Amino acid sequence: MDMNIVMTTIMDLEHSKYEEALAKYNIRLHDEDVKAKTALLIEKHVAENNTPDVKKFLFHCIDLTTLKCTDSDESVMKFTGKVNEFVDKYPDLDNVAAICVYPNMAEVVNDTLEGRPCKHSLCIGRFPFITNIYRSKGSRNSHGSPYRSR
Repeated sequence: MDMNIVMTTIMDLEHSKYEEALAKYNIRLHDEDVKAKTALLIEKHVAENNTPDVKKFLFHCIDLTTLKCTDSDESVMKFTGKVNEFVDKYPDLDNVAAICVYPNMAEVVNDTLEGRPCKHSLCIGRFPFITNIYRSKGSRNSHGSPYRSR
């Protein structure tokens, strides 16, 4: 079987899968309608959600993130150190949900995080999309990859 036909068939299946999922929702939204509905929700629910318990819960949902192309072992260690200090400074609050870094910094977070006060998550691919993590065009690490290696 021709490989182009196989790839086209796979792409058609994925395309229809996404279209099928989106068809379940009204995706034809207008800014003014969204603004009006948002204002109504805020007016109706802000008071009941403006409580210390809700704020504590929301804080605990944060993925504390550093995704800079300039991240280094040292900067990520300092970043993680702030999470370690949090437990002592704010004992009445749950820590953030996770520390989010690029995969090449996972070991730094793992080695620096004390007592496992939170999880760690990794961003893969080109997230955020506009971040350019290439050192310079054509630059390669010792493994032949254009990405920083440890």
